[in-house]
Amino acid sequence: GTEYGGGNVLDVRYQGNCGPAGNWAQSILNQAISRNSNFLADAVAFQVAGPNTEMLLWETAIGVLNCVVSGASGSFGPYTSGGIKVDYLTPLETKFWAELAVSGTKMTRSQVNELAKEIVPRYEDHLFRPPIGQPLQECYYLPEMRPKEDWRALYSSVKEELSTMGVPFEEQ
Repeated sequence: GTEYGGGNVLDVRYQGNCGPAGNWAQSILNQAISRNSNFLADAVAFQVAGPNTEMLLWETAIGVLNCVVSGASGSFGPYTSGGIKVDYLTPLETKFWAELAVSGTKMTRSQVNELAKEIVPRYEDHLFRPPIGQPLQECYYLPEMRPKEDWRALYSSVKEELSTMGVPFEEQ
């Protein structure tokens, strides 16, 4: 039979894994499972920032790309706002998660490591006091289920910067 599950790492100091120690430990865990078993292992990037924040997008980028290039068989997420706030998850960061997962299949661990060296310092000092962001009701037009302009613009800006840094997003 096929077994599916996984192991995830949390930095207990801030309950996430997108900082330096959490990213490193998550990558080692995924690589070990991938190299030494036939186990299909999922992995999760546990972000601590909330929707409509730049930090959430950067955490997502490094966390998801790290999981993919380290051998995770699958993933579920996002884990916006540490997964503890009601209504602090939007379809836009879910879309971004999926786009990054596809892009990561075309990248190497070395490439993602270089990105992490540049990106993690942008938010590292905020891991213990992350920006709360906005609930779904404040950053989405609910009747149409589309992001408000500021959230869409922030997403587009970060995605464009990641693209210039070498993340091979598919054309849409």
